[in-house]
Amino acid sequence: MKLYAAEAHSEWTRAQVMRASHCVVSQITWVEMCAAFGLKERTNQVSATDCKLALKRLHAEWPALTRMGLDAPLLTQAGELALQWGLRAYDSLQLATAGLAHAQLGKQMVFLCFDKKLQLAAQEMGLTIADPSTGNPASESI
Repeated sequence: MKLYAAEAHSEWTRAQVMRASHCVVSQITWVEMCAAFGLKERTNQVSATDCKLALKRLHAEWPALTRMGLDAPLLTQAGELALQWGLRAYDSLQLATAGLAHAQLGKQMVFLCFDKKLQLAAQEMGLTIADPSTGNPASESI
């Protein structure tokens, strides 16, 4: 959401994504983003016009993102992560996806999130975290 709505660390996040060689996301990111945009519009955090513009930009940028699909093993792992760390459903799916991407990309992949519980779980899984509060930048892939 920080890429599409003015929030704390939005500029930092955009800079990290722009300098990365590629950006890996879970397929569920589309659903999460649409739900978040809808909530922000319903709660008057963004105008209807800004929401439409942000969705248009997401739609335009979506093909350039490396999208990882969901399968039974990933869903099983996400469930286990949710139980282990007390994560929300989509957070556990994002973390399981990041773990799979890390297995494929290795140390050059950096996990970008702003939820402290999710960051802790990711670090325990051996993922490198990009966080503006610690000064850790993203590297080749996020």
